[in-house]
Amino acid sequence: MVNATVVYPAGSFGSDITERWKIKVDVPADADADSICEEIFRMMNRVDGSEIEHYLEEFQCRSMSMGDIVELTDGRHFICDAVGWRELA
Repeated sequence: MVNATVVYPAGSFGSDITERWKIKVDVPADADADSICEEIFRMMNRVDGSEIEHYLEEFQCRSMSMGDIVELTDGRHFICDAVGWRELA
């Protein structure tokens, strides 16, 4: 299990606030960053009927899109790109 934060930056889809969602990701502890980000993308886009899907719907959280950011607990940040993920410096 890995902890992460999903960040929807202000300005995305007309929003004037930055939204932050702390989530637990069910991946092996030694999973690489790309695998973690891909699992988060899958979870945030409600593809499997999991418990988080109902939580996100209740709080009217939109799907994850290009430009959204994943913050890992080790301090690295990854932005959702047109295809895949790009680490932010």
